[in-house]
Amino acid sequence: MKAVAYDVKTNFLIWRVCVWGGPIFLVAMLGCWAGLGKFFPPPPSYWSADDLVAFYSGNNLQIRAGMVGVMFFGAFYLLWSSVLSRIIQRIEGPEGVLANIELMGGVTTTMVV
Repeated sequence: MKAVAYDVKTNFLIWRVCVWGGPIFLVAMLGCWAGLGKFFPPPPSYWSADDLVAFYSGNNLQIRAGMVGVMFFGAFYLLWSSVLSRIIQRIEGPEGVLANIELMGGVTTTMVV
């Protein structure tokens, strides 16, 4: 039985979608974390504990929404990492180890995010 292969257009489309995962991750992560989550710039170091409590209590819903966005868009890093792993594998050949390290690092980073 002959294996069914993707046609060239489908394969190219899948690669393009995965490559766009990197820029989407970067922009959305910074937007959700820094913009929506209010983590940039960080609260000043001279704030008292009461100031910090007021900041986090007053922005509770916005910070949570930003962190949900970070968790959602974190999956796009895995797409990017898988493409990088395949490119490294093509450069190294089948006996290379760096492609596996890249893929494991991408999976671990996605889980941490």
